Amino acid sequence: MSELVKRQAATEATLAKYRDKPMSFEDGQTCVHMARFHLVKLGHKPQKMPRVRSLIGAKRALKDNGWETTADMLDAILPRIKPAEMRLGDLAVMEDDSGLGAVVISAGMGWSKVFGWHEDAQGLAIMDVKKFIGAWRG
Repeated sequence: MSELVKRQAATEATLAKYRDKPMSFEDGQTCVHMARFHLVKLGHKPQKMPRVRSLIGAKRALKDNGWETTADMLDAILPRIKPAEMRLGDLAVMEDDSGLGAVVISAGMGWSKVFGWHEDAQGLAIMDVKKFIGAWRG
């Protein structure tokens, strides 16, 4: 299977799993859970996710692994790239209100189109990104 076909299949599987679901700590539907699922579909072997039920729990889980933010977490497992180099299925982190950074996935429609949760949407949304904290090759 070509890399592009693999990326397309992983991205479609991630969208199918999370598309209509709201972001929820209680249900294990967060940007980090989505990123882990996506990375597994791409053939990576990320570590297991601890059960977290709140933003405080998510911050604690990151700190327990030596990370302050989601960008630190991605730096530990993937090569960082320039946002303009993003391809379908690559990961990025955007600024968010939590200070941890929101993980999003490239929708493959140019470097600025990504999907993830946004406070103005019921489920996942495709959005334009104005400010990336960083981008990683998935």
